[in-house]
Amino acid sequence: MAKQRKIKVLLAGGGTGGHMYPLIAVAEELQKQCAGVGEVDIRYFGDPGMYRGEFEKQGIRVTHITTSKIRNYFSAQNILDVFRFMLSIPQSLWKIFFFMPHV
Repeated sequence: MAKQRKIKVLLAGGGTGGHMYPLIAVAEELQKQCAGVGEVDIRYFGDPGMYRGEFEKQGIRVTHITTSKIRNYFSAQNILDVFRFMLSIPQSLWKIFFFMPHV
């Protein structure tokens, strides 16, 4: 009998339903496909916002990473987001390094 593998999958995307629901659909299909092969550990890296409950309902673990965005208008948030962006790069690399996803 072959040893079952633990397959690690990392998901990432923007904060809108146009990005989140396709990720959830992909995760559902991966869970179906991997049911006979081995355990699948699916994690979302980023800020899930209001979709956290949807991810958890599907068995997708959430790893929070600081997020930022560029606004097309003047806002003090643009200045703060430069620092958030600079923080998010090493933060994401650190967390990805310890998760070591296959996909």
